Amino acid sequence: MLEYAGNWLECRNRNCGFPTRVPYSCRTKKVAGRTTDSAPFLFACPVCLHINPYENKELRRVRFRWPDPYKTGKLVLYSALVGCAHPLCPTELTIFTPAASTVSLAALLGLWKSWTLDIQCGRHRFRMRNNESWWIQEEKSLAGADC
Repeated sequence: MLEYAGNWLECRNRNCGFPTRVPYSCRTKKVAGRTTDSAPFLFACPVCLHINPYENKELRRVRFRWPDPYKTGKLVLYSALVGCAHPLCPTELTIFTPAASTVSLAALLGLWKSWTLDIQCGRHRFRMRNNESWWIQEEKSLAGADC
């Protein structure tokens, strides 16, 4: 039987814990002279809609019996660049999340506006700007670039 290498990422929300398949990532690429292997990334659970920070070491390598749904075009990994709504705050966060390729971006934005995020931004709590100002794009990996 053919096996396909892949990764799981388990939701950190204690009421969820849903395992989400994510594409293989080249998170060890060099950026500004350092590797991104330990750089945390934000990931939104497609089930409970909670956004949590993760590290590369939390990706669980698994051998699957079915091909990578990202490579077959069934799933898409999106990144959303979201700015803080606090007045004069320049902070922007990149949030990764998967979605079925058959779901429209308009429908996804309607769902994503319900994301739950609890992160400090300087001296205040990060509040997401209206989703009409978000920059959304498809990604090949959690590194945000083609591997």
